[in-house]
Amino acid sequence: MVAEGASPEGFRRVPRSYQTQYDPGMSDGKVRKTLTLDPDIVEVLGADPAALSATVNALLREEVDRRKRQASLKELVEELEEHYGKPDPADVAEAKRLFAEIDEEMGRPPR
Repeated sequence: MVAEGASPEGFRRVPRSYQTQYDPGMSDGKVRKTLTLDPDIVEVLGADPAALSATVNALLREEVDRRKRQASLKELVEELEEHYGKPDPADVAEAKRLFAEIDEEMGRPPR
């Protein structure tokens, strides 16, 4: 049974007047953004806006950290190539083979 005013998935439409108000529970220094999520994601992560916001923020923080690490590694590789030159293709192939061997031994999917 679906509540009055709710979508078939059971979600209520938030009135536009509520969407523009500042959330007093939101921490200083935070930026308010609106996301559109699939109902199954909300079902798994929870419908509590504060908990959902914290979960999404934590997941995005992980992605930001991953991108920063990736940029740092790219910069390091560029510095090493500038100093030592590009690696020999045979050495690269051997390193990839060794990493694949380690991944297989540890039960990880191939890269």
